[in-house]
Amino acid sequence: MRRLLPLWILFFAGLLLLAELVLRMPAVQAALPKPEPTLWHAEMIEYKLEYLKKFAASHDLDVLFVGNSTTQAGVDPTVFDTERNLSAGAGSFNASIEGLPPAGLLTFLKIYLRYVQPQHVVIGLSAQDLNSNSPWAKDVTDRVKASPLAMAEAREGWLGQVLAFALDHSVLFRYRNLLHQFVVRGGQLAPASNVYFDDRGFDPIDRSLASFSASEALQLQNRAGVLNYDAGGLQLQSLKQTIQLLQEQGIDVVLVNMPLADGYYRNFDKPEDYDRYLAALHQVAEQFDVPVLDMESLPAELAFGDAEFADFNHLNATGAQRLTALIADYFAAGAEQHVANTTRP
Repeated sequence: MRRLLPLWILFFAGLLLLAELVLRMPAVQAALPKPEPTLWHAEMIEYKLEYLKKFAASHDLDVLFVGNSTTQAGVDPTVFDTERNLSAGAGSFNASIEGLPPAGLLTFLKIYLRYVQPQHVVIGLSAQDLNSNSPWAKDVTDRVKASPLAMAEAREGWLGQVLAFALDHSVLFRYRNLLHQFVVRGGQLAPASNVYFDDRGFDPIDRSLASFSASEALQLQNRAGVLNYDAGGLQLQSLKQTIQLLQEQGIDVVLVNMPLADGYYRNFDKPEDYDRYLAALHQVAEQFDVPVLDMESLPAELAFGDAEFADFNHLNATGAQRLTALIADYFAAGAEQHVANTTRP
């Protein structure tokens, strides 16, 4: 039996080597879906990163928009560049990721900055981003920290370095989750993913909150993001670390307080919770001398109405076009001449 053991080891090693060689064949890879979505915390991330790399390969990317789905649906890079009258060789990109709080954003900016070096990073924020008591934020933060590709791409810690080496040199390791799912599903591949954002990273939403009935609007209430509001802790510290990271690389930072529909305020436990968020946001802006474009404190004639929202905290395509134009106006006026701490279009 002891003599057979080395044979089993050799057989197993040979099987792994054969699988590695087979998976490296272009025809085999063409027949399989991309394995990366199973290694991120959410499947759309690989598409977003691919779109970013493709755009940066053919454009001088000067402005990068980041945040969660509120920013992803709120800023249209095509409109932004049109408003700035940019040439075809330059442009901006919306690298926002659905559900991503500041602690996750810090990791993804480390990834993005390995591939692009923008002059400006615009960070879209709303009250839920700075609530460190949010179960949604904790869940996503934990999943990002456990994501093999996030750790590997960000080169975070020794485990990130090990995973980066394995993913770069072993196709079998990269495909391991996909092959496992293939076996579990009885040889059936999972349905193709529906990529809901365009090739500039923008998610245009067509519906209008103004068309919702009172009962339909009531179903949009979601307190998880602002439950037991705490504008300190991990998320606030992560925002500070993110700004510091960008400034150390000579990148200008602009904070955008994203607009909310009036109905969103019913999510808060206390009316003053939003003021706590706003105070924390402006304290960060003052500490790092960065501007805040406060799109929730616009003059009455410029305030966003229900017809420009898809729900309580996502603009629809119409609202996104106007918000994007307001941000573009700020850049056209000369972002370097901002008034520290607060700038309002």
